[in-house]
Amino acid sequence: MHQSAENRVLLVTTSDAEATTVSACLNAEGAQSTRVSSVSDAADLLHDSAFDALLLSHPLPDADVIGSCATLAQIPGAPPILLLDVIDATEALESTVPSEMRPKRILTKPIDAAKLAHLILELAVLADDGLARLEPGFDRLAQLLVELNRSGKTGTLKVCADGIVTRVHFHNGLATGAEGGSLRETLGRMLLRKKALSEEDYVHVIERMTAQVIDNEHQRMGEVLVELGLLSGDEVHAALSEQVSEKITACFQWRSAEFEFEEMDEPPPGVEGFDIPPIETLVLRGLKLYVPPEEIRDRLQPELRKTVRLSRPPAEIMALFQSETAARKTLALLDGSRTLEALLAGDDNVWLLAALVWTGSAALTEEQKPAARTATPRRGRPEFAREVVLPRKKPAAARKKPPTEAPIEEPAVDESKAKLEAEQLFRRAQASLSNEKFSDAIKAMAHAIELQPNEPEYRMVEAWATYLQARVDVRVARAKAVACARRVSEADPQAGRPHGILGRLALDDGDHGLASREFQAALIRDPEDEDALSGMKRVRKLGN
Repeated sequence: MHQSAENRVLLVTTSDAEATTVSACLNAEGAQSTRVSSVSDAADLLHDSAFDALLLSHPLPDADVIGSCATLAQIPGAPPILLLDVIDATEALESTVPSEMRPKRILTKPIDAAKLAHLILELAVLADDGLARLEPGFDRLAQLLVELNRSGKTGTLKVCADGIVTRVHFHNGLATGAEGGSLRETLGRMLLRKKALSEEDYVHVIERMTAQVIDNEHQRMGEVLVELGLLSGDEVHAALSEQVSEKITACFQWRSAEFEFEEMDEPPPGVEGFDIPPIETLVLRGLKLYVPPEEIRDRLQPELRKTVRLSRPPAEIMALFQSETAARKTLALLDGSRTLEALLAGDDNVWLLAALVWTGSAALTEEQKPAARTATPRRGRPEFAREVVLPRKKPAAARKKPPTEAPIEEPAVDESKAKLEAEQLFRRAQASLSNEKFSDAIKAMAHAIELQPNEPEYRMVEAWATYLQARVDVRVARAKAVACARRVSEADPQAGRPHGILGRLALDDGDHGLASREFQAALIRDPEDEDALSGMKRVRKLGN
């Protein structure tokens, strides 16, 4: 992240007093501020200059709230917007403006100028680190997974986003394995999260694997777990099956990704067949975990006037999506008599309806067309996304099968060593934080980020350690810690640590209500989170 002195903020306000006060707070942090009094002037500046954040303070003379947000957000390269108004405009914006054009924060006046400056700096950090939300792409991923499944393809689908690559292997249309992905989807992290492996045992496993890499040997984590007697072979196989499912569903966290499918005659050597749910089930899980209902509604906007009819029997749908009994009520409504708009009225239906439509399990028909004239959709054959590249099969010589004992795309020794070393540094930083050795934690995480620059959790812990150390400008460090914690929370809705950090920050700000909500969110995800437990005790004590 650049230093705050490089942050440029555009203030759109008619209030001289507001502009003076907020500018003073921002300038005290080293941020440059530019003030204009109208949306048209702001638009002209955004076309000619680059800014890291934008404060839009209403009322303004030349535009209403909805019009001004939409006008400024759609300018190419527009920064994240913070909206400040005398009334809460959240409901109006959510009902009329697409999610990608809404402000990143919406606040109601009056608000303390210093706190407002902190929020503006957070937006600048989001823009500076490239953390702003991207255009939706989850529907295209759902269509592609089902197309590969139902067309019986064999090969590897590569999903690339934000510097992270996930490879999903298919054999005759069935997903048989997955590699890559983010740090959270590694086998060790998954076992830690589910309490199937202790922190001490995990460190032992990492140390063993690191020593083997140094000796030019390579063992997978599952093999080391069995060798050390920490898990049985069956337990490792079950954990790997669950890991494959998580890697696939985690691909739905990306709002924009590149897809490429390499078709093969046979699956890559060494790929095991894991017991994973049907593709339709994984699509539904991915949407539920990573995509808010409002984003799905925005994506389905062009189809709202169409009616919805199941293209498969309800019993078959229930089996494919492994849906709960409550889904029967929704499926019973999909007889072609109701529009998608009517069916999307409740949040409970949104994910299932989207999954049905994007997997081809439900057909959409123009409302005004008679049923007899409606073309019967090809069963379960949604079109490929335009981003997908399906190269021809490789020539026979290029497809020569390597020896069966060869591992799947084994990473180079240096790459494996870097990943293991980064994870060791991460565990070392965790221990340093527990012992309040913040400087040691910062140094360890800085090295870990050099080794693995695309891991957001590493950046979050580095930002948190920097904030705790408080030897740099606390406000800038706070903005970075908040931004990084929010990014991890969005990428991994099941993670409790980001909420614990946000709770501590809220507690430091004296916002006990927000602190309590964040600590509760952390404990829902991890009831044994010590930081969240101690934080809740402090909140209760301060409340008495």
